[in-house]
Amino acid sequence: MAIFGLLIAGSAYMYWRAQQNKVDAGNVNDDWDETTGSVLPADLSTDPGTTPDTPARSA
Repeated sequence: MAIFGLLIAGSAYMYWRAQQNKVDAGNVNDDWDETTGSVLPADLSTDPGTTPDTPARSA
C-alpha cells in the first residue's frame, strides 16, 4: 500500500507540474531557455532566425 501511495503522489505531482506551463498553439514554437528550463516568450527572443540547430547571424 505504501508503494501505491508513492506512485499516486508522484503522478499527482507530475500532473500538477505539467499544468504550470502548458503547451498550446500560441507557444508551441517559442524558443527554449536552457538556464530556466522553460520557454521564452516570442517577444523576448533575441534573434528570431536563431534556433538550437542554427548559429546566430553575425552583422
